[in-house]
Amino acid sequence: MLPPPSQPMPAARAFIDAEHAHPNGHLLLRAWRGGWWQWQRSHWHEIEERAVREAAYRFTEDAVYLTGKGFAPWAPTRNKVADLLDAAKAVTYCAATSTSPSGPRT
Repeated sequence: MLPPPSQPMPAARAFIDAEHAHPNGHLLLRAWRGGWWQWQRSHWHEIEERAVREAAYRFTEDAVYLTGKGFAPWAPTRNKVADLLDAAKAVTYCAATSTSPSGPRT
């Protein structure tokens, strides 16, 4: 169960926590200098926007959210996923002045 698509920030936090965070709280995905960066064993590696978009579609594909009338399918669309990823960039933001993505979420 996810927050509704009308609430992209909580949905993005759920996406990042479930798919792109280490159990110790460190983020394994960062939005840095206009791209997406993923932690891979010992270093940060830039990944394609399409890879993150695919992960978002996969994450929301079978998700549901609670409405006043019960559960409704999250039913990802281009706009819902775009809103989710825009919010995910805020959740995973790393300042461009950093020499590389780093550290746990603050």
